[in-house]
Amino acid sequence: MGSKRKHHYSSSRRRESYHHDRHTSSAGDHKRRRLSSDTKDPVSDGSTKDNDGHVSQQPDDEDGWTKVSSKSSKRDKKGGQSRERDDYPALRTYQNYQSEIRLKDIRDLGLYVLADEVAPKWTAVANSRSVRKVVVVMVPGLDERLLRRAEKTAPTKRGSKSPNDEKATTNNGHTSNGDSNTRLKTDVARHLVSQAAASESDDPRAWLFGNVVHVKAPGDTKMSRVHSPLQAMLLSQESDQKQNRNSNNTFTADRTPITEFVHDADELREAEFPIHPSLFTAEVDADLEAARRSKTGQSSKDGWVDTKVSISQPKISADGVDPISKGLSIYSLDCEMVQTSDNATSLARISLIRYPTGTVVIDKLVKPKLPITNYFTQYSGMTPEKLENVTTSLEDIQQDLLEILTPSSVLLGHSLDSDLNALKLTHPFVIDTSIIYPHPRGLPLRSSLKYLANKYLKREIQTGGANGHNSVEDAQAVLDLVKLKCEKGPKWGTIEANGEPIFRRLKRNGRTSAMVDYGTPERGFGKDATHTIGCQNDDEIVKGITRAVKGDNYFDFEIPAGGVDYVWGRLRALEYARGWISGPTSQFPEERQKDVASTNGAEDEDQGKLDAITNETMDRIQQIYDTLPEKSLLVLFSGTADVRPVMRLQAQQQQYRKEFKVKKWDDLTIKWTDTEEQALKKACEDARKGWAVCTIK
Repeated sequence: MGSKRKHHYSSSRRRESYHHDRHTSSAGDHKRRRLSSDTKDPVSDGSTKDNDGHVSQQPDDEDGWTKVSSKSSKRDKKGGQSRERDDYPALRTYQNYQSEIRLKDIRDLGLYVLADEVAPKWTAVANSRSVRKVVVVMVPGLDERLLRRAEKTAPTKRGSKSPNDEKATTNNGHTSNGDSNTRLKTDVARHLVSQAAASESDDPRAWLFGNVVHVKAPGDTKMSRVHSPLQAMLLSQESDQKQNRNSNNTFTADRTPITEFVHDADELREAEFPIHPSLFTAEVDADLEAARRSKTGQSSKDGWVDTKVSISQPKISADGVDPISKGLSIYSLDCEMVQTSDNATSLARISLIRYPTGTVVIDKLVKPKLPITNYFTQYSGMTPEKLENVTTSLEDIQQDLLEILTPSSVLLGHSLDSDLNALKLTHPFVIDTSIIYPHPRGLPLRSSLKYLANKYLKREIQTGGANGHNSVEDAQAVLDLVKLKCEKGPKWGTIEANGEPIFRRLKRNGRTSAMVDYGTPERGFGKDATHTIGCQNDDEIVKGITRAVKGDNYFDFEIPAGGVDYVWGRLRALEYARGWISGPTSQFPEERQKDVASTNGAEDEDQGKLDAITNETMDRIQQIYDTLPEKSLLVLFSGTADVRPVMRLQAQQQQYRKEFKVKKWDDLTIKWTDTEEQALKKACEDARKGWAVCTIK
């Protein structure tokens, strides 16, 4: 009993020995167990007492064996907090990343954290699955000049580490050597400093200044084009495209019959079309539309006519062999209007051409009944001389169209509701290119026919200058756009043709999202978001983002408590105040707009006024940061720099091209030389210089 023997059994041998001891061994044999009475004495409450007399709990397992904690479990108990910190997400930008950081790289960072995007190449994300939320905020108007000015005026502690120190720490603790701006080896991402260094500053916004990277906005400098940063951030490549990144064929054509694009009553109602009676299957709906038309001056007593159609679907010809047209009679329509003494627009010219050849069916000038007060010559091409001897009336044109348009006819046009209003006519089967080629932000916004023709047909139209538009040319462009749509398929010309909306992608990955923006974010890009919050000013944007992050704990409970996983918002007060884009003026004092907004660029801006608005924007950014829970990824980005110089030079170039065709060099009002060409390219390059902040709170 005085000697101690150590036995090394396997678990099974040990258990067999223990059961044998319980039934056959004496009290003396019992003391030969692994924990002998020489080391620890049992006490009555199930604990043990060591040789110094200290009592510790050692609960037995179901077989009576004492449980001994492993070294790793003891470390976990002692260092629970440090282990939790080890799981904290962090970012580190690669110094040796040789490519430019693009806006889509910033977009894909959030999708990598929450969805199925591949890991970014320009930064490493430690413990990415620990990120709780991603909040992305666009701040147009806050260019790097203003950002750096705000940084220089920020108070810092004496002797504290500055964002401009020669050696700074990235925000996961790793160091990166560089010049005075902690420059990465690229010219795009200048510096990245640690939150630890930023926290030593008295300025609560130091976290922002210490995490700025240069980002190149989308565009084509060689072609002097700056593309939409909104589209670059809110569209991603679809998963099947991602599997074929090395392929040039990122879009697959899907030939579609033209009947698939004929608008139904709901689409026409949303686009504010006068609706033909045959489209209503319920009598009550037809009565409501008739009452509406009577109130708005669109009834028969106001001179309106409806084509002689009584069916709700186009009558397809039985002998039609063309899989696109289905044997239908298809016409493309365009009208030119003037203003009359009743302040209404009245028909002055109509052009109707036939699919697919473009043969002209009607091309006539029309004399309005009321006196003309504005000929809109720069758009319509109408002049008093052209209409002086015209005798054709609106009623004559209506009768012509009633003979041409049958139950087998489809009418094409661009913003066709305007043409039908001028004609005072309804037809049930229409296709509007402004709808089938939708504006990225949806109705009521519409892309111009000139833009669509240039983008999809590679054709310049409406180049008549002071001579106005050519309605036959416009009708032909509409016809060709519809033909192209049928050849390519429903996705062609939509945002989905260039990728998948990020909100839809997040939904596919089981993530909730919210879009917080001015106006009606549920249209366009935001239609796939789990929640949309429309706002009228930046203060409402901040409240909306806070609501999306935290949820509706105290009011209507539309957004569940705890908020959503991904939030996208946009602060626009600075953009509007600088005159970068037109917008609501009620939120800005009139004198501030007059002093700050400028069409000549930042050099004319009142710095004091601009600093005040910048500080307001920075305060709103700080409010957003403060409302985020820990382990949230916050992404701020500017989009582009000032694009007004680009737009001004592009307008000059366009005017030069128009004049060059018809004037001698000495008679040109604008002369475009290599000097102007290089100025345009530089303006484009400058406009594409953006910035972003990516930080973990």
